[in-house]
Amino acid sequence: MSMGERALYALLIEYPPGATLAGRWPYRDLARAQPGYRKRRELHAGDYRRLVDLCLFATDADAAAALARAERLAAAVEGPAARPALELALLVREGDALGGPTELLRRTRAVAPNGGQVCWRDRLYPAAPVTELW
Repeated sequence: MSMGERALYALLIEYPPGATLAGRWPYRDLARAQPGYRKRRELHAGDYRRLVDLCLFATDADAAAALARAERLAAAVEGPAARPALELALLVREGDALGGPTELLRRTRAVAPNGGQVCWRDRLYPAAPVTELW
């Protein structure tokens, strides 16, 4: 992102190990239907141990509304081991087509009594980088 571009707010959907494509599609469709949706990036970390969909939105309210809808969808999934982790994030730097990392500020609910750290920087890589230049 260049300095002149607006920030993009994100819904981060981190799937459990072994998640199938059929299990990921409902979340992708849900995000795509949400007002303010811009685009989706399929990312990974930890040698594909973490598979993540990053759905980008125009405003933080759009991302928060998508999070609420995704949480309702996840609650209907049988067994907590099959549910994805859902969080809000802010795109810091978008990765490039050759596999450069996407950098995010991730936000979770505070768990420490004193408020603790609720944001941290994360680097995720494209799940299928473009390796052909032409």
